[in-house]
Parts: sequence; structure tokens; C-alpha cells
Amino acid sequence: MSRFATPLGPKSARAKEIRRCIAVFMARDMRPFSIIENEGVWQLVTHWNPNTPSHHTMEKRGSRYLRYALFNGTKIVCRYESTFKKYLSKKRKEGKHYYVAISHAAKKLLRVIYHLEKNKEAYQMQR
Repeated sequence: MSRFATPLGPKSARAKEIRRCIAVFMARDMRPFSIIENEGVWQLVTHWNPNTPSHHTMEKRGSRYLRYALFNGTKIVCRYESTFKKYLSKKRKEGKHYYVAISHAAKKLLRVIYHLEKNKEAYQMQR
């Protein structure tokens, strides 16, 4: 028989903790596109069912439009710039899926852009 078959008493410690978690969830995460990926709902789920697995899936935070532009820009950079082309092929040879390898290249591209902006340098393209 499931442990959820008997209702919780309204003054029980577990019921109070679940109500507190619901309040935290509503206060933190009740925004569009963030309900299932943020901390408040995870806290609610783990208190609701303590047997929930502890690992999380990859979270995609931030602007999906910026992420889309970054991925598409990275694909173009990897096609025409030799350093990034080699990096992408290295990741693919390591057995990474294409989109995982592109995400690694995107991270590298962001690091390069940050360095260039921080030091006010121009990029020297290598073909």
C-alpha cells in the first residue's frame, strides 16, 4: 500500500513542510518558462517524494533567442575558422554528439570573445 493512501493531518510536520515548499515555489518560480527548471519546484518535489532521484537534467537558462543565435554563429565559425574547426573535430573524435560538441565550441567562442573585448584586441582569423 502506498504511503500516500492515508491523508496527512493538517497540523502534521510533513504537511506544514509541504505547504512551506509550495509557498517558496510560488514565490521563486512562478514566472513563464521557469516553473519546471528552478530550485523552488525541485525543493517541493523532493519534500513531496523523498525518493526522487538526486541528479538533475541539463538546465537551459537565459534567453532562448540568444542561445539560438550563439549556436548558429558557432556553427558558421566552426565551418570557416581553422582553430574552431579543429576543436570541433577533436570533440567529435572524443565521441561527443554533434550538438554537445557545438556547445563546447560555443563556450570556447564566448571565452575568446570575452578575452578580445576585455583586452580591446582584434581577432586574427586563421584559415
